[in-house]
Amino acid sequence: IPLWMAAKYGFDLRNHIGDILKPHVDFSDLKQIQKAYAAAFGTNAAFESAVADKNLLTLGATRNLVVHRGGLVDEKYNKITNQSFETSQPLPLDPTFLSGILEAGMTACRTLITCVDGWLCANPPIKSGDTGQTA
Repeated sequence: IPLWMAAKYGFDLRNHIGDILKPHVDFSDLKQIQKAYAAAFGTNAAFESAVADKNLLTLGATRNLVVHRGGLVDEKYNKITNQSFETSQPLPLDPTFLSGILEAGMTACRTLITCVDGWLCANPPIKSGDTGQTA
């Protein structure tokens, strides 16, 4: 962290990790998101397990395919998801496929919320004027 950036926040970075990471993290990339949360809040076994689910990677790739390619399969999608769908054709969305990737997303969200909540409870913000020292 550059000294000027730490000075910008009065050298108290506890409430400014997002401000610091935002310009350096591509929040549209799952691996970058995972690294950012791990850097800000640490990791534990539940977090590692949730973000390691291959279906979560497939969910992210599917989201990007729908948003950026209109749902038309390309080689990048097949490579990321280890699929062999016909390229330049609409992604076939069957209920079993959708259920698996959406469940992975919901599980990761619940786990992430729980991990961040645990971190916040263990690291309460210091109120303005409070030195953090007890009498």
